[in-house]
Amino acid sequence: MRSGGLRDRVTILKLSVAPDATGYEVETWATVAEVWGQLVEDKGSESLQNDRPIAFRRGSVYLRYRTDLTPKHKLKIRAVTWDIESVRTIENRSRTEGLEVVVRSND
Repeated sequence: MRSGGLRDRVTILKLSVAPDATGYEVETWATVAEVWGQLVEDKGSESLQNDRPIAFRRGSVYLRYRTDLTPKHKLKIRAVTWDIESVRTIENRSRTEGLEVVVRSND
């Protein structure tokens, strides 16, 4: 994977649960890492949910290879939070090049 194409700053977020001052568990998204990547957006779409149109955006994010990224994480790029739908390893001639992460956002 060529580093020149990785122009977007990508923050990898992981869900963490911690008790607050009153003892209740609070869910927050904590930063795991900040890496360089490339966001390639697809066309926006709409779907129906409870008979109401919901707009969303889809795309692919290309990152250097990591072993710790799963669909349980989220990505934040340019103030937009993206849900991860799938993570695919990109290989080139028996060499691991990077990851293609399919993402979706309702922002």
